[in-house]
Amino acid sequence: MSSIRWRKISECVFFLIEAFLFLIDILQREVPPMAEWWDAPLLPTGRYSDLDEFDPAYLKIRTENSPITIYIQHPIPIPPPGDKNQPAPKPLMLTKKVRVIIGLEGGSANS
Repeated sequence: MSSIRWRKISECVFFLIEAFLFLIDILQREVPPMAEWWDAPLLPTGRYSDLDEFDPAYLKIRTENSPITIYIQHPIPIPPPGDKNQPAPKPLMLTKKVRVIIGLEGGSANS
C-alpha cells in the first residue's frame, strides 16, 4: 500500500517539476540587443553606449550614404482594402412635397 502511495507522490512531484521547467522556459526573456538593427548602422561600433562615449559629430548620421537626410519621404497612399467591397449608396427617397420644395419637381410649394 505504501509503495502505491509513494509512486503517486513521485509522479505528482515529477509533474510539478516538469510544469515548473516549462514555465521557466516560457517566462524567460531574451537579452535585449546591444543596438536595434535600424540603429546599428548609425553607431560607430554598433552599440548604444557609443552615444555616451563618442562626440555626436563622430556618429554616422551626416555622411554621404546615411539614410538620414534633410528630405522627407512621403509614402504612397493606398486605398483601404475594405472600400472595394462596399455596396453603392442607395438614393434617398424624398416625399413629393419635399421634392417640390427643393425644386426637383415642377409645381408650387403650397399644393
